[in-house]
Amino acid sequence: MAELRFLQVAGWSGSGKTLLLEAVAQRVHPVAVVKWTHHAVTAERPGSDTARLGRGARVAILAGKEGATAFGALPWWAWYRMVADAFPDGGCCLVEGGKSLPVPKVVLAERDGPRAPVALWVGPLPPPRPVPWLCHPLPLDPPSAEAVADYLLRHWSHFTFPPPDGVGAG
Repeated sequence: MAELRFLQVAGWSGSGKTLLLEAVAQRVHPVAVVKWTHHAVTAERPGSDTARLGRGARVAILAGKEGATAFGALPWWAWYRMVADAFPDGGCCLVEGGKSLPVPKVVLAERDGPRAPVALWVGPLPPPRPVPWLCHPLPLDPPSAEAVADYLLRHWSHFTFPPPDGVGAG
């Protein structure tokens, strides 16, 4: 059985995270995508059926013929496990954001970055601590995003990680 691998890209707004992940997605055809945000996430508008039924629940899943969306207050690693369990044949999950999560990530930054594990630093200046560094101006433009995506794919196992175990994760 193949293992699902996660590629997580973090950085400040406008740094080129989405552009980079789009360049990677054209080559690896991800089975899933996770987008972390600092904005409030709610299942539905206040007073809707989903909001009323989901009140007090740890997770609400809004499902329809075209798919489903899940919302809830689960530990970060539970979302990753949910994705891994849904794709037992492996593949790739692209993750945008989540710079504080305790997983290795590609960081797009100019000066300072997350304290959490950094697998690769991409930016115009060297990282503040010793980690692999690709020198590219930010925000990434399409040719730079393509070049970084090519590098990531050549060294895939160095910059991706398997699903977290969950118990005591971070």
